[in-house]
Amino acid sequence: MTDVTHLHPGANPLTDRVGAALPTLNDLIAANRQVASYAAAQDRARNLPDLPKPHALVAGPAQHWRERALGQRRQLLSTQAAEKAATAVRAAFSGPPHPDVISMLVAQLLDCFQTDKLNNPRVFFEALVFDLGDMGFANATIAAACGELRRTSKFRPSIAEVVERCHEKRAYAKGVHAGHHLYRERLKAVHLTLHHTGGDPDPQEAAAYSPCPEEPLIVAEYAKGSTNEWWYDLDLNTDLMFRVEDETDEEWRARFRRMKAEAAADPAALRLRIEGARGAQVGRHLAWTYHKRSGLGRRQDAIKELERLSLARHPGREPDDLYWAWLAEADKAFRRRFAEFEPNYSVEEARRYERDACERSEREARLKQYRGRA
Repeated sequence: MTDVTHLHPGANPLTDRVGAALPTLNDLIAANRQVASYAAAQDRARNLPDLPKPHALVAGPAQHWRERALGQRRQLLSTQAAEKAATAVRAAFSGPPHPDVISMLVAQLLDCFQTDKLNNPRVFFEALVFDLGDMGFANATIAAACGELRRTSKFRPSIAEVVERCHEKRAYAKGVHAGHHLYRERLKAVHLTLHHTGGDPDPQEAAAYSPCPEEPLIVAEYAKGSTNEWWYDLDLNTDLMFRVEDETDEEWRARFRRMKAEAAADPAALRLRIEGARGAQVGRHLAWTYHKRSGLGRRQDAIKELERLSLARHPGREPDDLYWAWLAEADKAFRRRFAEFEPNYSVEEARRYERDACERSEREARLKQYRGRA
């Protein structure tokens, strides 16, 4: 059909306008194999059992979880390899298409089928090349679609069939790339489990997750240390999740070191702070839950629920300081959040009380009237 059909798949002499060599067919096949390989790695990771949160680890079963984390480490890619795989997957579906590469792939696809009754084969070829380029499919996406069509179709595919297969291949690659976030979370969970049960034996993995301003939660986990004291919870570093405006990295680190020093100097105050943060979290959640319910009395119901939860968390109000820290912050967070959801709630509540009072007085007046008649 055209000279591009005679291009060797491993030695493409074509170059783009700036003189760089275009990807060969072997390069595109390798890119799609990388997508399939990383998809298989993600599937293996999904089937692995979950590890406990680092702050939930206790001394008894720590060795058991360490052995399980080491077993998972052997089944997973390294952090560096996973990042390279994610980069390759993204390049496979987001790379810019090139007309010469598309022409090569389309020509090789069409030459694999017997000649059929086309009014103008050249027009069909050029239309298919134009449509694939116009829709922005990457070179590797088109190569994957053409390769599958060559192996599965018994007759020459239409333009719509080729485009549909390209959409499927691009969606598949995007799904694999989206799964990179969960894969990173699995690698992070393995590292933190090892870190809190004696240290990570892999120096490269330890370096990949060393404390850095870009990962505040990792810094929070490292702050706890290998002894895993209960009061070094994630709530200790809640403030680190929200960097002050125009705060430099060095200022961020200095604030973190200052927080650690304050925690070591006054652990009792830190316990109150953590308990208050936990209560505030519950208060915000209840505000959202009761806001969606019907009835103007739902705020009073939520306040009663806060009191019940505080007694459930601290039976008999013991210890007294933690109980009041939890309840005070929970109530404060609840009222503030509820006011954001329904700023007119107080006015509506006052009207409801006024209406109830009027109805009560009317009932009492009617009752006196009926008694007078009797």
